[in-house]
Amino acid sequence: GTYGSSFTGGMSFTRGLSCNGRGSLPGAAGGSFMASFPGAGGGSFTGAAGGSFTTTPPGGGLGGIGSGALSNGLSGALGGMHSAELYDAVWQSADAEAEAAAHAAGFEYVPLPRQERYHELQVTPMIDPATGVQTMLVVQTDITARALCELRMAQLTETQLRMLENMFPRHVLEFMCGADPEEGLTNLEALALQHDDVSILFLDIVGFTAMSKELAPQQVLEFLNTLFCSFDEICLKFKVYKLDTAGDGYIVVGALMTVDSEGFFTLHDKSDPVEGANKLVAAAYEMLRHARSVPMPHNGQATQVRAGIHTGSVVSGLTGTKMLKFSLYGDAMNTSSRMESTCAPGCIHVSETTYELLTPSWRPHFCPRGGVQVKGKGLMASYMFAPDEAQLATMSADQVAELTEQQGLKDPPCPALAQPQPLCGLSIGSENSSGESNAMLCLTDYVPHRRYDSSAN
Repeated sequence: GTYGSSFTGGMSFTRGLSCNGRGSLPGAAGGSFMASFPGAGGGSFTGAAGGSFTTTPPGGGLGGIGSGALSNGLSGALGGMHSAELYDAVWQSADAEAEAAAHAAGFEYVPLPRQERYHELQVTPMIDPATGVQTMLVVQTDITARALCELRMAQLTETQLRMLENMFPRHVLEFMCGADPEEGLTNLEALALQHDDVSILFLDIVGFTAMSKELAPQQVLEFLNTLFCSFDEICLKFKVYKLDTAGDGYIVVGALMTVDSEGFFTLHDKSDPVEGANKLVAAAYEMLRHARSVPMPHNGQATQVRAGIHTGSVVSGLTGTKMLKFSLYGDAMNTSSRMESTCAPGCIHVSETTYELLTPSWRPHFCPRGGVQVKGKGLMASYMFAPDEAQLATMSADQVAELTEQQGLKDPPCPALAQPQPLCGLSIGSENSSGESNAMLCLTDYVPHRRYDSSAN
């Protein structure tokens, strides 16, 4: 037969519980089996308060399994077998006996599906009114539906907490937990914080707009998800903080966040601007490397990205009441975006502020750009790193930094830009030997190993 109850630690069982009369369970159980216990009789259990069990084999079933100790929790054992193993052994024994009986009677045996059940035992001490003997009333209730619902709710809560941990740093989560549920999140200005010498990376995909017009939405999203998930892993590797995505744009911050002992993102107490800038450049290089291994879905060509980095002061916080997200605000964000939009495909473009923070591992790879017009600031000095295909294919960021230090490079290895570089514009006013005025137009555009000059007489 099938014995359908589960055992809960610390409860005593009397002889009133039996397996269809084929075995009894006297004694006390010192542990718990949180699983149904189907079985065919034959062996009897006798036990002591410590939770040890012995078996005798008068004719089959559980007889001969052995002896063992039932520990607290889910790991009880009979004869060295864990509860799950014992459960399987008893189930297989019951199946075999039932199948043999069915075949002997000329019937086809169809085993019932195994289903985990949850039971609750309530034990109440009482005096038997007929005999006056101290005894216990045991009430067993099937609570499977309630238990499964509670497990599902626990899983949903855990999923929600993990999502929040990935969306907000620790100080924002603590602010949310302290808010009044009825009033909602108010006084958000209390979260506003100033951060100095923070490096910001803006990165986007070259040719994304044209590609998205040729593909179904599902293909576009699948491509972005594949690329951005790999970028997330790179951020974890170099310990930089992914701030946001906007369309095909990917925004990362260095020297702002760290991960505490409990796995939460938390603000740096004492951030190092040099470390933040160099980690961000290394992460950007790895993103360039990985992107070329992901083909563009509309033409199969390697994906190209461009990256812009600037270092400056920002303010962090939350704004609004709907779709809240942790964001950074300030002029440094605008400048970083400008570095990205004026960057050549497959390159890393940094401002002079960021360039000055780079160590000898990275600085020699950046060439002067000659100046970039930035709204509200005029012409800004900037530098660009244009790794070639061979370098991206064979060298990681760590290898590039190590090799640079070994070679002791000091001057930018940029033969195309070694000559003095005039700024874009029109120079008027020079005179030749005959007194005529000449106008010289010099156009320069940073494309690796190319330079364009034209003059008009």
